[in-house]
Amino acid sequence: YNTAVKNNWAGGPAIYIDNSKNWNFKNIAIYNNIFARHNIGIHIKGNRILNIDIKNNAFINIKNADVQAVGNIITVQNNIKYSPERADWTL
Repeated sequence: YNTAVKNNWAGGPAIYIDNSKNWNFKNIAIYNNIFARHNIGIHIKGNRILNIDIKNNAFINIKNADVQAVGNIITVQNNIKYSPERADWTL
């Protein structure tokens, strides 16, 4: 558990996947995690990314975006969010 929002060269995500080489990334599953006090919970960017499944996660006090993802067929389900500052999901 982080006691303060973390920041790094990638903008402070808990999970960062960058397909800048244009390889074939497919069937990415992100299940059963707790993301607490990050700028971004999950950040996925690049080309040729297929089938991202984000399920059963908790996003707690995420500063900027819960999920930032670029890809083909992104499924987001059964996640929970808590933030006293804003109630909207940021996808």
